Amino acid sequence: MPDVSDLARSAPPCRRRACLAGHVQRERWSVSALFLTNGALFATVLPRLPQVRDDLGLTDGQLGLALLGVGLGGLAGSIATRWLLPTVGSRRLALGGTLALAASVPLVAVAPTQGVLLLVLVAVGLADALTDVGMNVSGVEAQRRLGRPVLGSMHAVWSIGAVLGGLAGTAAAALRVPLLVHLAVVAVACAALCLAVRPGVPDADGAGTGERTGTSRVSPALVLLCGLAVLAALVEDAPASWSAIYLVDHTGAGPGTAGLGYTAFMTAMVLARLVSDRVVGRYGAVAVVRAGGLAAGTALGAALLVGGAVPAVLAFAVVGLGAAAVFPAMITAAGALPGQGVAAMNAATRVGFLVSPPVVGRVSDATSLPLALGVLVVPAALGLAVAAGAVRTPR
Repeated sequence: MPDVSDLARSAPPCRRRACLAGHVQRERWSVSALFLTNGALFATVLPRLPQVRDDLGLTDGQLGLALLGVGLGGLAGSIATRWLLPTVGSRRLALGGTLALAASVPLVAVAPTQGVLLLVLVAVGLADALTDVGMNVSGVEAQRRLGRPVLGSMHAVWSIGAVLGGLAGTAAAALRVPLLVHLAVVAVACAALCLAVRPGVPDADGAGTGERTGTSRVSPALVLLCGLAVLAALVEDAPASWSAIYLVDHTGAGPGTAGLGYTAFMTAMVLARLVSDRVVGRYGAVAVVRAGGLAAGTALGAALLVGGAVPAVLAFAVVGLGAAAVFPAMITAAGALPGQGVAAMNAATRVGFLVSPPVVGRVSDATSLPLALGVLVVPAALGLAVAAGAVRTPR
């Protein structure tokens, strides 16, 4: 059976262009669907974690230790993709990872002990990392074929998926839907969508635009990108891990206000990512990342100095705006490097998200949370601005 390119070559020029354009757009939206399912699958578990803790009789510390499995599995998966990606390709890696993630998430509901829950979450993190690298490499390939930035909108779709998954989990908890039923329904829906878009997902080996090789070349550009990824993870983790605690303990905000910091951060990030491709296309990735890092660092630093709940919520929103384009820009730059640049940068990102909470927590215990955010997160955001040249890609 002839493929799309064969049919396009045999068609008249105008129809040929329309056929190819339609095929590339289909690739873009197929990859976006994988971003949507990836965002939704684990996010739908988060509102049910109190029930998981109570069902297993765990303390907060024991639950936190089990959740460490997600980071450990994710780091292992990111490292494994350096060898898996050239062997199986990004399409199989993304689709297989999504299906494995959909199969793993419902197991959270049936884990009988903390140890088993830890192993399940290691599997969840592993599958998530495989999907993450595969879909981003396919996204870079779709972006290359389209000839303009679209990776930012794909990450916006991921954020939308996370919001939808979180809302589904919140509604299921409020309606007392059994945990296994809730997670199984979401998993089946995401797996069905994954299989439906399978033919439209572009395939690539992740080796970038240089020499085709199965492992990452340790170049100064890649090292700088990996360092940038750690800084970006530190900046993005702050609203997720510490905004509620900061608002309650250091601004006098009530429990009803505690979630506004993260909500403002995520909402601003979704909105910014929806338009980031146009902005990057007009001003360039370096300028956008530099401006975003400068805005995030300045806003957060000013809010910590001023104090108060309103400045803090506004600052976390600015952090969301500033960080929105950073990871898409870094992935695009890593995808242009020889070797498995996306896989290496993804591993560095996982390390950043793994070490950020305990590092900030230890500094907070020794000093205070505002000071910890001020000496760690604010410099990290400003560091993104200083090192923004790392996301420059060849035309």
